[in-house]
Amino acid sequence: MSGSETLSALASGLAVWPGLFLLAGGAVKAREWRAPDLDRDDVLARVLGDRVPLRPVWAAVAATEVVVGALVLAGLLTPFPALAAALVLGAAGMVAAWGVRNAPGAGCGCFGARSEQVSSRTVWRAAALTALALAGALGGGAWYDVLQAPLALVVVLAAGAALAAATPELRPRDVRMRAYQTVCSHKPASPQRTLERLRASALWSDAHEYLLADTPHEQWRDGCWRYLTYPAHYDGEPATAVFALYLGRSRNADGVAFVAEGEERVLGQIKGRK
Repeated sequence: MSGSETLSALASGLAVWPGLFLLAGGAVKAREWRAPDLDRDDVLARVLGDRVPLRPVWAAVAATEVVVGALVLAGLLTPFPALAAALVLGAAGMVAAWGVRNAPGAGCGCFGARSEQVSSRTVWRAAALTALALAGALGGGAWYDVLQAPLALVVVLAAGAALAAATPELRPRDVRMRAYQTVCSHKPASPQRTLERLRASALWSDAHEYLLADTPHEQWRDGCWRYLTYPAHYDGEPATAVFALYLGRSRNADGVAFVAEGEERVLGQIKGRK
């Protein structure tokens, strides 16, 4: 292989990583879009607000990522899929940059429910993937051309290793959860937003019949949790309803316990659900 052919193979080979990231992210989104309630704490949901339904946009994004990623990996219609990948990833980077400024603590949505919170790392990763996709388009060939150039292949693999290191979603679940708990404990969480989220939840619907007020009597935060208390009446006894709301993504972690008035006796509990 001549030097120019090696450079062309190197540039083309770099497109494999944007293709893989798009295909993986799109496949996860496609699997989750039918969920009873999509995570309303993702940056995409924050950008759309209440004006645009999240579900059809989520489906469109998933389909776009899957199609573009698959075309890049199949090596078809080069270099247009790589250009499309650069556009998609560039747009994702701009959304992430908006999220860092306007929605700190929101999930980036890159890999659905597995996603980390949006951060400068999210923006730089999207920028790096955009650059790799543009390099692939300039290379002009299919990514697997790099398999014929051993030295270029080493560079492509090194780029993939760097991207993997910048992607916590690829780490084992227990490692990710420990890291997330550390971040979560310092996550900004507006009491008003937490209250709005509670009132829109299935947990609130299940517990509301036992409550004697719609305004919490007391609320406080402890690490990744916010607690709210309401006067209540449960199983024929006066009680205090203590809501425990997880400040992370899972609504299944939420719950409410009904504690007998003046005692430490739990009369009943209701778990959160989607």
